[in-house]
Amino acid sequence: MRKLLLLLVCVPSFAFAQGIDFTRPPAPDWPNLEIVKHYGNITICTQPLGITTIACATPDFKNNKCDVYLPSAPVLRWIVQHEEAHCQGYDHYEDSVMHDAWENYKKDHNEEGEE
Repeated sequence: MRKLLLLLVCVPSFAFAQGIDFTRPPAPDWPNLEIVKHYGNITICTQPLGITTIACATPDFKNNKCDVYLPSAPVLRWIVQHEEAHCQGYDHYEDSVMHDAWENYKKDHNEEGEE
């Protein structure tokens, strides 16, 4: 499941031009995740066909955190802000990756009887 979530959330470098859709707020019940930044190891952001993104964010709803993987410092502030926005539940224009991840997590844990 974690690998699938990584695949869905990692952002190809060309997608940064797409930007975050701040006009579409996160789900009202989106949790306040602790953002944990990791510098220098972006191999976790590798997608199919070996494409590695500039950075990626992976929410971990069970542990109430969101891991942000960034290249070695210094990192342009807009890249950090972009990934932090994902951790806050925002998606790119015309996608719903974060929204879908949260809804799937809730559905999976309600079916299992977990909270």
